[in-house]
Amino acid sequence: MSIFNFEIPDNSEDILEKNIKLSNNIFKFIKEKKIEKEIKKISLLLNFPEGEMSFFFSKKIFLNFLNKSSKTKFTKKIKFSWFSRYYLYFFIYPFFLMLFKKKNSKKKKIKYIIDSIGSDIELSLFKNFEKQEGTENILYLSEKKKLKGKNIIPYDFMNTGFRIVDVICYYKIFFYSLKLSLTTKINFVYLSLSFLKEYYYYKNFFLYNNAEFLLTHKHYDTSNVKCFFFKKFGGKIYATIQKNISTTNSNSFFYYADYNFSFSEKVKIPIKERFNYFKKNVPIGSFFMENLFLNHTKNINFSPSKEDRFDVLCVAGNDIQPLGFYDSWSDHNKIYKLHLDWLKQASIEFPKLKFGFKHRQNNNNNFEEKVLEGSNVIIVNKRYNSYDIAQNSKLVLSFASTMIIELLTLGIKSFYLNPDFKNKQFLNDIKDYEKISIKNYLALKNCIINLDSSEKINKYEYCENSEKVTEKIINHLKKL
Repeated sequence: MSIFNFEIPDNSEDILEKNIKLSNNIFKFIKEKKIEKEIKKISLLLNFPEGEMSFFFSKKIFLNFLNKSSKTKFTKKIKFSWFSRYYLYFFIYPFFLMLFKKKNSKKKKIKYIIDSIGSDIELSLFKNFEKQEGTENILYLSEKKKLKGKNIIPYDFMNTGFRIVDVICYYKIFFYSLKLSLTTKINFVYLSLSFLKEYYYYKNFFLYNNAEFLLTHKHYDTSNVKCFFFKKFGGKIYATIQKNISTTNSNSFFYYADYNFSFSEKVKIPIKERFNYFKKNVPIGSFFMENLFLNHTKNINFSPSKEDRFDVLCVAGNDIQPLGFYDSWSDHNKIYKLHLDWLKQASIEFPKLKFGFKHRQNNNNNFEEKVLEGSNVIIVNKRYNSYDIAQNSKLVLSFASTMIIELLTLGIKSFYLNPDFKNKQFLNDIKDYEKISIKNYLALKNCIINLDSSEKINKYEYCENSEKVTEKIINHLKKL
């Protein structure tokens, strides 16, 4: 079997079916005897579970598949034609590891390691956590080198503790990877190198940093290699906090942790069929809304004024525009533009009402602005806190933002603009998403006409009360 000859469903609206079939085929491919035999040899050399290594390779191959509406194929680096580039890199990598090797500090025993901190804003999410558990009990693993705070260690995959005695084992793995590449016509040199980077780094990191709990606020950023060494050196629970509503795209597959703290029973991470390893979802509410809004100190310089109050506000998602990451099936661009057309038409049809469109702070495209040209829709300053803007709006709409389910808990009328209920890529994993979706323009028009009427939706049906999410997480971790 060759992964390049898989029968992948065409780019119909069922992206989930395509991804499930792809992931199953990849896992079957990895389980072929000729591949399993070499993986077992590598597993024995490294004293690392064979099943975990197969999981890592399957995930890596899966995430190198381009899920685009215009093309369905694997990235170049997974192909055998790129083998020569990684051949040299693989060969010289251990020399760099020994050259840039750093002396480790004394072994630490702490209560929490908070993973994947990418900015000062993300660091601030855990201020409440620090107040309750103590700053001295928390160590942060940062994706950036210069962050303001205590107990922060930046990721450094060159700092591995790689020794001269590891060289023989390393080049044996190189030989097995070379053999696999020639046999399968897949760039296993790249796959093995990716694995070894995590293997040597996390082995060394958790040897010197022992913790009871490993926690990440990015549920989509997990690693089974990280989990293995965390547990090997005394770790108890590896947990994720759900940041966004789950999608059916490739970024909802191959998660690996003990537990996921979800928004609710209706909005959680699917486990079956997607190779997601969770014991269970634990519903707690929105960690982000608690710490970016409910318990957040407002920045006067970037806070909205009374003039920024809207009758109808539409909040954007991230990378959803044409050619973006989520442009992954045939009708995506059509329905995405259609929801903007509805907003544009409504702003013209209801000129006495104030309409706004709010981008995320990290947005760098102007597709939406171009579609909304000639309308009465105001583009809101993206630096403002979206929760502050939404709180002062009568109706909040979105194509895919998690804020819709969060704002319902505040009693704010909120709906997904979901043309013909076709936006399954983002809303499929929300149980009863139809109740909080607007299917066509007529339904939107009626909603705007009845702007001041209340909706018969339980405030906490899709997202639990988020006032004490941090406290819930701490209590659950102690009980689990």
